[in-house]
Amino acid sequence: MSYLRVGSSLPTYAELFPRPGDGNIDGTAWLLGGASRGAWFVEGGAGYLRRTEWFIGWDPEGVAYEDGGVARAKVGWRAGPVLLIGAVDAVWAWRPGPTTREALTWSLSGWVELSDHWALEPRVATETWVRNASQGTSGGLGLSWRTR
Repeated sequence: MSYLRVGSSLPTYAELFPRPGDGNIDGTAWLLGGASRGAWFVEGGAGYLRRTEWFIGWDPEGVAYEDGGVARAKVGWRAGPVLLIGAVDAVWAWRPGPTTREALTWSLSGWVELSDHWALEPRVATETWVRNASQGTSGGLGLSWRTR
């Protein structure tokens, strides 16, 4: 199977390389809903994930992927210039196999308004469970500008 060669030139780091499902093009149809009350909001949704064998940067030579489901739950709270958002996202295959990516991801994000137009946007996310994909923690810090 050709996907086993991903990262094989650096065997010490092979587990850090993307796995099948980390670089292909998928399509997802979502049904989302939410509500807010005062400073709080909630959002939830589920969807259908259509997996393709179209890849960016490499050819998996005939590896097939299974379609699956996705789900998301979010809760957020705003206090003055600060917005905090906690979320959990899941993706699973209808018929799990040896190559189709599945994962459970938790994240925290938000913003701190710096002025009427500028905001600082921190985020951190971690995959607490994965199958057939790289597992890790990510973070970022952004600066956004918006009109009012």
